[in-house]
Amino acid sequence: SWSSEREPLLPRSPDAPLLARCLLRPSAGILKAVVCFCFLVHLFREGELTAWLALVLLTLHADVFWVLVALGIAILIMSLIVMLLDWRTWQHAGLPLPLVVMGLSVPLHFLWFAILQICLLHGLPIRCLVKALCTTCSVKYFCSYNKLGTPEISFFAPWAWVPIGAVLVVARALWRPWHVLFHVLFSGGFMLQGPVMEMSWWQWREALVGGVFWFCMFFVCLVASSRAFLNAEAADRRFLLFVGSSFGIVCTMLTFYLTVPPLASFWAFLSSPWLELAWAVSARAWPRCSAEEAAVAVAMLWGLARALYIGAIAQLGRWGARQRMEETLRDALAHPYRAELEQGFGLMNGESRSLSQALSRLSSSSGSS
Repeated sequence: SWSSEREPLLPRSPDAPLLARCLLRPSAGILKAVVCFCFLVHLFREGELTAWLALVLLTLHADVFWVLVALGIAILIMSLIVMLLDWRTWQHAGLPLPLVVMGLSVPLHFLWFAILQICLLHGLPIRCLVKALCTTCSVKYFCSYNKLGTPEISFFAPWAWVPIGAVLVVARALWRPWHVLFHVLFSGGFMLQGPVMEMSWWQWREALVGGVFWFCMFFVCLVASSRAFLNAEAADRRFLLFVGSSFGIVCTMLTFYLTVPPLASFWAFLSSPWLELAWAVSARAWPRCSAEEAAVAVAMLWGLARALYIGAIAQLGRWGARQRMEETLRDALAHPYRAELEQGFGLMNGESRSLSQALSRLSSSSGSS
């Protein structure tokens, strides 16, 4: 099985080589724990541990909880709209159109409220539509109304504000890949000159998330324009479009969550010793790495060597099993089995002859009846 291939029992064997016992003694979980511990120690030494933990809580609250809530409500709304387009379904159910529209307005209301919560948590601008309800305007036509979630106005007041910040973030994520592709890279970006050196991390994140989204949508459009898709039935085409769109959303959300600020700082910490080593090699100097960065580099090298060794052992095991199977097959073909029958095999003795006669009489009597 896969687990047996990934975790061989070489360290438990007394005849196992020393390399196997050294590489496989610390498990993958221990190596991951060492990396995480070194990262926390690095944040503590730099005085950034408290800020990082606060950033983790903000990410869990805004980017995980409210984003997933908004995404789930948006999927529900799209499903209701698709069902609403087929009016025969609602006529068959006996539901009047005003009731259906009212039922659709409820998830729209909660979606609006969830987007406003995301804007408030991240400090994104919100435009006031009803100035009488806004008491904390800091800029003209913009506010950060911190009483939006109070029980008195949480259900009715969100329509008085427009989440301009969320619209701008989504628009920048959709526009940034084309900006990087046609402007930044062709303005000296391939030579690491020009605007590419002036871009911040959040701009690269927008380009990455938007690039994944456009790539998935391009793939869906490519499949939808194929002859096999056009010749399929309507139900199959809808199912394929649903699967393709879901795949694009999952890939985009996965890219979004892998690049959140807490994880981005973790990836930067993992890459820092290697960047420092590359700079030291180019400058012919001694690398200046902290103790935790050196420990992380050793743990990563250890894990890489461990994975390569396990993969090599598993591949050698598969090759050996295949070779043994081929040798067994060649031996069976070279020495075919020939059955040697005993003398008189198949001849009826007295008891078997009487039994056969009784069965024949029974069959003949049943046939005559």
